[in-house]
Amino acid sequence: MYLAGFIDLFSRLVVGWQVSEHIDAKLVTDVLDAAMLMRGKPKGVLIHSDRGSQCCSEAFVKRVATYKAKQSMSRNGNC
Repeated sequence: MYLAGFIDLFSRLVVGWQVSEHIDAKLVTDVLDAAMLMRGKPKGVLIHSDRGSQCCSEAFVKRVATYKAKQSMSRNGNC
């Protein structure tokens, strides 16, 4: 099982999480949906992640864009 989550860095609360048998783009897009729903779909937020293939996937990048959010990623090697 894999657990993925988003933390609101201002409030330090977990605002979205999902569990899946697969670590894939669907898992991270589902978590993003849950987090955005929990926070009322705010515009202009910064979504920060590592450079994992799930967060670099076309599906996730497009989902971030649909929420009018900006995606940020760590430098290579900063895990």
